[in-house]
Amino acid sequence: EPWTALIMVGIVLSVSMGCMNLILAVIVESAAEGRTKDRDQIAKEKEKEQQGTKAELLRICAEIDTDFSGSITLEEMQNAWNRHKEFRKILTLLECNEDSLEMVFGWLDSDKSGSVDYQEFCDQLYALSTCDVRMM
Repeated sequence: EPWTALIMVGIVLSVSMGCMNLILAVIVESAAEGRTKDRDQIAKEKEKEQQGTKAELLRICAEIDTDFSGSITLEEMQNAWNRHKEFRKILTLLECNEDSLEMVFGWLDSDKSGSVDYQEFCDQLYALSTCDVRMM
């Protein structure tokens, strides 16, 4: 009968579409899982890089601390801008220039003591670098 052939074609098409939909769902789910794994790996690599950067910053702090007090003053920070290429490079990456050093120091010196200890300097500078606000 011709009408049964029409029904059979409809059934075959419906089953085929269902199978293709199932296969597509598996592919999409696999891609989403891979993307999540990639994102986690990138976050781990970035955290490792940031730890290395913090260690490098601590080393730079020791170099620019001319009075060996364990903390950095605004004067030491200004002198470091003129004499220490790596320090200037870090602040330049944060879009900071020589004219804004006093403002940056005021922000870094959260306890308003007039000096910033190495760890406070690194923590605050790291917070500044991850913030999306431009200095100037």
